[in-house]
Amino acid sequence: MFRSSKNHTAHRNGFRLHQVSLSGATNSWSLVAPLSSRRSPVCLVTDAHYLYSIGGLGDDDFLSAVERYDPKLNTWTQMAPMSEKRGCACGVSLEKKIYVFGGTVDAFSRHASVSCEVYDVTLNEWHSIASMHVPRFHASAVLLRDQIYVFGGIGSESVDRHNSRMVECYDVQKNQWITAHSMPYEETYFRGCPVSMFKDLLHSLNKVTIP
Repeated sequence: MFRSSKNHTAHRNGFRLHQVSLSGATNSWSLVAPLSSRRSPVCLVTDAHYLYSIGGLGDDDFLSAVERYDPKLNTWTQMAPMSEKRGCACGVSLEKKIYVFGGTVDAFSRHASVSCEVYDVTLNEWHSIASMHVPRFHASAVLLRDQIYVFGGIGSESVDRHNSRMVECYDVQKNQWITAHSMPYEETYFRGCPVSMFKDLLHSLNKVTIP
């Protein structure tokens, strides 16, 4: 887990980065090995074996750097960098590949990206994939039945309210995007996860209509 905290006297750029882990056995937190350099906000993805820290904002610029954390050895390893710098991106892991979507290199001017990349864990290589329809950063990516849904986040100034609510679905096999649904409202700094539930429970919930 990554946590940023303010400390203007001890750190030149006014923030520091901690890596901490939670023990299920003792219900306590402890510090683990630090990254090679300070960065925030990164895209964090796990493949059930390792934790990948992807991109982010360093002391002076956005990064394309990728580091992999081994929880058994408590060590970070530099991996192949992305082809583009990006921070505030979202990503998922699927079948020994990591998919990263959107992001920004200028969050203050709301310059969101539509570009996407895939990382081959076995080959340690990045490749570009089809771009999203809607530029976004601070969005959420969720894997469901071998398809990836991206929604929420902050779009560029040119993105209207309808497109900002759009849920896009990436077909891994076809390398193409489809417009799956629309959310009932705009949502930024969004995080989601797939949840299994009984169909009857889903039907009993009140439907939120889009104004």
